[in-house]
Amino acid sequence: MHMSNRLMLLPVLIVLSIFFGGGPALADPVNCGDIIVVDTKLEANLLCGSEPGLAIDADGVTVDLNGFTISGSGLESGVFSGGFSGITIKNGSISGFQFGIYLVETADVEIKKLTFANQTQDSVVIVDGVNVNIADIQVSVPETAGSAIILYDVDGVKISNATIHGGGYGVLTVGTSAATKDFLVMNNTFAGIRNDGVGIRIVNSDSAKVFGNRIIGSDYASGCYSGIDVFELSPKANVQILNNTITGCDFGIFTVSDPSSSGINIHRNILFDNDDGIFLVGSRNSQINGNHAYLNASVGIGLFEGSIGNSILKNTASGNGAWDMAHTPDSMPNRWSGNTCSTSDGSEVDCP
Repeated sequence: MHMSNRLMLLPVLIVLSIFFGGGPALADPVNCGDIIVVDTKLEANLLCGSEPGLAIDADGVTVDLNGFTISGSGLESGVFSGGFSGITIKNGSISGFQFGIYLVETADVEIKKLTFANQTQDSVVIVDGVNVNIADIQVSVPETAGSAIILYDVDGVKISNATIHGGGYGVLTVGTSAATKDFLVMNNTFAGIRNDGVGIRIVNSDSAKVFGNRIIGSDYASGCYSGIDVFELSPKANVQILNNTITGCDFGIFTVSDPSSSGINIHRNILFDNDDGIFLVGSRNSQINGNHAYLNASVGIGLFEGSIGNSILKNTASGNGAWDMAHTPDSMPNRWSGNTCSTSDGSEVDCP
């Protein structure tokens, strides 16, 4: 998912601007297609059919769904906004649109206490944003549909206490032209991610922290592709993956690093019944400490393809099908110390 994917979204934005750009000022009661310029609370469900939902067209606006549902028939967006700040969308359900919420060039956004179901593409999409808080949401993505939360070039993100079921991505954050900054995903539950999908994917990011999440697939053959994966890091990545539990994926934690980057910290995660627990490719100067990898089908903790200068300390691996701990000949030297495991590939691995 890089710049070409963003360009594919432009026709959608053009269509949305046509639908929303010339509408009347907000009337009472609220109707599908209304342009919202003041704080608004729904007093009934909105059944929009093929019409768009609501467009926020001013700074500092709160849309309170008040326990009601905005529903569509597979087209348009439930809530759309472009170029505004201080937006809050809360307290209800958005169902059956192409996109549940679609925001462009927005700042200081709150999305909270919402339920998303049966969007035909993605539930939340934000392009070019700053300071976004997504909290206490529930997302159900149909088996053949898109993803839950997609972020392109968004700095200052916090996603917490979400329950996400299904989709190609639970959360995808991408820095397309420069690294995104300050990305926090904590205390969420992901389940039923598609077998080619990913719980949390981080692409080109600085200062990312993934903490205390539960990612649950089915089994290593048919579960998600990876629970958490990290790609194309900047030179000072500072990515922290801490205290997560991951089961039922091809890879529990999978990282592919640019040779110039460093700074992945993988601490105190529990990884079991995946194909591979922790699988690092090209990792430099990273810390893999205090993790527990057990009963994975192949490798518990492995370093491959030029992963050098890393510290692998005080991890526990047991009952993994091929190796509890392993590395390829091009992935040395690394520091292995204080680890506990039943099997290893031998070379350079301290497994007392």
